[in-house]
Amino acid sequence: MNAREASVPPQSWEPPPAAHPVRCRIDVLPRVDGTPNVDLAVAMATAGLLTSGTVLIRDWEAPSAAYDEALRHTWADLGAYVVSSRAGLTATSRSTGGHLVGGHWDVSAVSIAAAAIIAVACTVADGPSTIRGAGRRTDEIATALRDLGGRVTAEGDLLSIQPGRPWPGTWPCDPDLGPAGLTLSAIVPVTLSRWDRVEADTPGASLLWMHALSADEYLMPGSAKLPGDYVR
Repeated sequence: MNAREASVPPQSWEPPPAAHPVRCRIDVLPRVDGTPNVDLAVAMATAGLLTSGTVLIRDWEAPSAAYDEALRHTWADLGAYVVSSRAGLTATSRSTGGHLVGGHWDVSAVSIAAAAIIAVACTVADGPSTIRGAGRRTDEIATALRDLGGRVTAEGDLLSIQPGRPWPGTWPCDPDLGPAGLTLSAIVPVTLSRWDRVEADTPGASLLWMHALSADEYLMPGSAKLPGDYVR
């Protein structure tokens, strides 16, 4: 394989599931158009919640105040401890077993990508959930989850989700749905079909995920410091 071929992202990718809780500090990567891909960071932080981990999104700046409020509210209801500080936005699982709590949310203020990420999280919640606000992609999100054994129905822009761990399989990716597939890959082996679309939109997405899996950085909520930093 020559250098040019090696630089071309694969059309499909099988990211490794998390071998331990996702604990890391991540940056918000820019899209090729220069805008920050907040959704990709949200996907990784939500993977931390699914694995009883802690993820700090450094220099957090939501696309809007409404997006920020809706995301924090939903994360907190799911069972996360959410802290904003000068270091960024930290989401920490309140459970040592990765347990999330079902609920009912209107997420129309967040992006379609974030709505899909929340839907993935709800499949492993302890109770049923409803999510309103995924818009035109509602049926596609429901179909993708059902193809992996999810107990999901769609009516209009309302997703109704009964708890049930997804099966291994294939998740369809594009810039809207790809980040949710990354969250899913933390807990079950999946093939991310057309992952190249995500990498074309946000170069470095795969490398950031591999960093998140391997970092294993123990963080205090609201701080960017590691334990050893406090004794220096």
